[in-house]
Amino acid sequence: MNFFDKSVQILIPAYKAESELRKFLPILLKKIVKDNITVVIDGIFDESSKLCENFGVKTIIHEKNLGKGAALTSGFKSMDKNVKWVITMDADGQHSPDDLDKFLDKIVSVKDNVAIILGARSRTLKLMPPARIFSNWATSSFVSFVTKQKVADCQCGYRAYRLEAILSIKNRFLRFEMETECILRLKSENFFVENVPIQTLYNAQTSHISHFLDTFRWLKAMIITIKEIKRVKKC
Repeated sequence: MNFFDKSVQILIPAYKAESELRKFLPILLKKIVKDNITVVIDGIFDESSKLCENFGVKTIIHEKNLGKGAALTSGFKSMDKNVKWVITMDADGQHSPDDLDKFLDKIVSVKDNVAIILGARSRTLKLMPPARIFSNWATSSFVSFVTKQKVADCQCGYRAYRLEAILSIKNRFLRFEMETECILRLKSENFFVENVPIQTLYNAQTSHISHFLDTFRWLKAMIITIKEIKRVKKC
C-alpha cells in the first residue's frame, strides 16, 4: 500500500500553527501527494488557511477554536466514502513523515477488529522531559489497565484510525481528551489497539499542553467516560 492509494489519508489538526506548518508541509509533501492531506484549521488566528491553500492542501476551517477532538471529528466526517484509514499527525513537526511507512505496513497486517494503530514514542530522558515521561507512563498505564490491552502511548497524536470504526462511536469530549476517550469507547465495542514504534521528537515551545491542569482534565474525562460506558452496558 502507498499514499497514491486514496484509501489512506492524512489528517492534521492545526491550532495557531502557521509557522510550524510552513516548515512541516514541505517535508510532508516530499513523502506524499497533496490530495492525500487534509488540514483542519481550529480557529482563525493566523494565515494557516492561506498557507495551506498555497500548498494546494485541502482545508476545513473552524471559525472559532473548538478543540483538537472537534477538529479531528470534522476531518473524519469530511472523508470520502472510499477512505478506509486516516493517519493523524500534529501540525508542530513532532511527527516524522519517515515513520509513515510503519503505519502503512501495520495497516495491511492488522485484523479487522483493530480500530487504532498508536504511535509509541520512547520514554528516555534524552528525548523527552521528565514531566512528560511521567504523565505519559501514568496515563498509558491507566488506559492499558482499564481496557485490558497494551496501550503504549495514549497521549501520542500520531496514529491511524479505521475510519468506519471511529465514525461508529460518539465522543463526548471536544479537546485533547477525545484521543484517549475514543480508545475506551472503541474497546467497549470490541475494537482493539495496536502499537508501532516511532521517533521521539519534542519541541516544548510549540506545546499547548499545561501538564497539571490538562492531566487533571484528562483524568476527569476518563472517569466520566468509563461511567458512561458502564451505564450503557447495564441498559
